[in-house]
Amino acid sequence: PSLRASAANLLSNPQTTFLLHLPTELYQQIHSFEGGKLFLPADIELQLRTRLRSINAEQGTRFTLSRIAGDLAGRLIGQAEDPVDIDLICGVDPAHTPAMFYYAPIGHQLSSLHQQDNNRLLQAAEIAATYVELDQSIRVGSRLQVATQYVERLFAIQSARLREMARRSAVEAFHTEFTLFVYQILALATGYRPVTAPFERRTDFDLLRGTLWISEKESRSGLAARVVVLPDLVIRQVALYDEHLAYMANLMALEQSPHVEKFRAALRGDGPYLLMCHHGRCVPIRPRLLVQAMSDRFPIPLNWGRHFLRTRLRDEGIPGHLVNAWLGHEKFGDEAGGPWSGLSYGDLKAVARSLNAVFSTLG
Repeated sequence: PSLRASAANLLSNPQTTFLLHLPTELYQQIHSFEGGKLFLPADIELQLRTRLRSINAEQGTRFTLSRIAGDLAGRLIGQAEDPVDIDLICGVDPAHTPAMFYYAPIGHQLSSLHQQDNNRLLQAAEIAATYVELDQSIRVGSRLQVATQYVERLFAIQSARLREMARRSAVEAFHTEFTLFVYQILALATGYRPVTAPFERRTDFDLLRGTLWISEKESRSGLAARVVVLPDLVIRQVALYDEHLAYMANLMALEQSPHVEKFRAALRGDGPYLLMCHHGRCVPIRPRLLVQAMSDRFPIPLNWGRHFLRTRLRDEGIPGHLVNAWLGHEKFGDEAGGPWSGLSYGDLKAVARSLNAVFSTLG
């Protein structure tokens, strides 16, 4: 069986635009400027600048529009569970917040946070805020969001193929399919980027503590490596793959195969951990080979798992700063492994427990 569907059919297609509405009371105040005339944004800005100059002259203050607008982000820091939600509301350029590219929150998450802040401001002026009722159930953001039912089907397809190949296929073909299966689980659980030789060495795993050290990108401005706590299911899967590699090494030794040392090196941690048999050679996983292997079952970009994980963990209630730590999306100075970080093993363990629940729903 295979998923012979176009990429568009596998995606949930969130919207790219979402409107945050002002309280009706504030909108009426803006609409009342100059006798109810409708103004362009530039006209409203001119009116506000004129009003601020008058206030500054009377009160000896130094208000500007940029200072007032910039206060919004500061107020939301104490209210939001995800710094990316703040950047979305404040209109920060996605180039400064990489996590935006992977995130597709439900509109209600943004509108409720925005409304809570508006309500606090209006309460200070003894005004009760009211809002226009609109559909807040849509998602907005990343367009590479795979519908959950297709992720479930992907693992069902791969499990079925493995069972069939265990009975009928050559051991090299089964090994490659098993490696693809292990890679998909590891990548989805850790948010590993699709690079050459992913999960590079067996020594990067510490199954006793249940952790994985990840360093799959370069950064000149801060720490690039991170540590994640592996879900129990992933720990068991790595242990099974170790047993499989040992079996392959023994089998290759009996057959006097030239590839025996690569399997032994994979187990020792001296060579690439995830190996594929390709055209008579034993090679580490590469993005090009993954694209070829997945083209008949999941024909979408290889980093779909990072998009799925960023959004799903937030849906599960994991705070945004923990999700950023898991995916390596922290901003400069906020690195989870930095000297001033308060992140603990227990925090990452909570993410792993949530992922265990996610994987149980995926089959």
